[in-house]
Amino acid sequence: MAISEDGAIVYGLSKAAHCVVQNISPQGACLEVSAPLDPVVIPREFVLYRPSARSIRNCRVIWRSFQRIGVEFK
Repeated sequence: MAISEDGAIVYGLSKAAHCVVQNISPQGACLEVSAPLDPVVIPREFVLYRPSARSIRNCRVIWRSFQRIGVEFK
């Protein structure tokens, strides 16, 4: 389902990066970040927080491009 809502990529003890959830399904999502991706900064597994949906999902990165991340929900 195509949407456009704010989210946060949460990792480590207290780190977070802003993202926009572009597409979402029961299996995963496509996330857009505002800066080019640094794979060292955003790990392979993290938590996606969507405040408007009051949703917290554990994610695993499936693919990365310049400013997008494809994730599957765990």
